[in-house]
Amino acid sequence: MLDPPADYVFVMKLYAARGSVDHDDMVRLWPHCTFTTADQAVALYRQAYPHAPDDEHLASYVEQIANEADRHRP
Repeated sequence: MLDPPADYVFVMKLYAARGSVDHDDMVRLWPHCTFTTADQAVALYRQAYPHAPDDEHLASYVEQIANEADRHRP
């Protein structure tokens, strides 16, 4: 059985945005993603969910997740 790539799971969690559960999952997922910037994650999000409402703060939120993930690395 193949698992979906971390990038896609991250973007699905970002779209679902079910509060702290998804936030914590995204922090744990970030180091396993191939994104090197928040903008790359947002670009995949917009590609996957073109119907989603525009959120001018989305890149900042993803940057916050990436920074939090970096702080939790051993």
